[in-house]
Amino acid sequence: MAGTSGAQALTLLAAPILARLYSPDAFGLASTYIAIVTIVAVAVSGRYELAIALPRSEKRARSLVGLCMLLSTICSAVLLSAAGVYQFLSVESSQAGYVKLLIWLFPASVLAVATYNTMNYYQARGQNFSVMAKSTMLQTTLNLMVQLISSVLGTIGIALGQFIGQLSGGIFLSYKSSGLLNRNDFRLARLLNVAKHYKKFPMYSVPEGIFYSLGTHMAIFAFTGLYGLSAAGQYVLAH
Repeated sequence: MAGTSGAQALTLLAAPILARLYSPDAFGLASTYIAIVTIVAVAVSGRYELAIALPRSEKRARSLVGLCMLLSTICSAVLLSAAGVYQFLSVESSQAGYVKLLIWLFPASVLAVATYNTMNYYQARGQNFSVMAKSTMLQTTLNLMVQLISSVLGTIGIALGQFIGQLSGGIFLSYKSSGLLNRNDFRLARLLNVAKHYKKFPMYSVPEGIFYSLGTHMAIFAFTGLYGLSAAGQYVLAH
């Protein structure tokens, strides 16, 4: 609770400064990009992270962590390959430079979000709430610091701050989990076993998670599609 409250306080304090540094268009494009990252990140781990709290056996829980990370890495590698193919086939003059950078940043951002979510659920299983609070504060602090420093980059600065924040939070949680995880629990046979045992999570939770995320970010997509990026940015600033 303290970590969440502190992170919200930092965000509120930084909001007026960020509003002066970035244009509404920059906020609109960055918010649309972050919304898409969040929606895709819901699916890449198969939602197996939701099952981490269920097994009585710590070994099975650790295997679920390994399964989530394996699936997230594979999906992010596929997205990176798709980004490379798209950039190769696209017309050079048809994209702004920052759009190209966002496309390259997209797979890494998805992996960062998926890693953070997985490790957060694993820490929640162990009721390590102080660690979770510290990760939230670290994530928010670095996010805002990068956004403030990188304001000259426009949209890229906002997206880069979000990425660095998620990445740092995921690394911190992974570091705190490193002493609890056992390499033997990441063997392929064990990963396949837990994947089969908890197969209902990707079958039912992935569609539910995607629709929920779409509903959460629907206003941003609606403002962007109907009124443009500037209106979407003003909506984000107002909320």
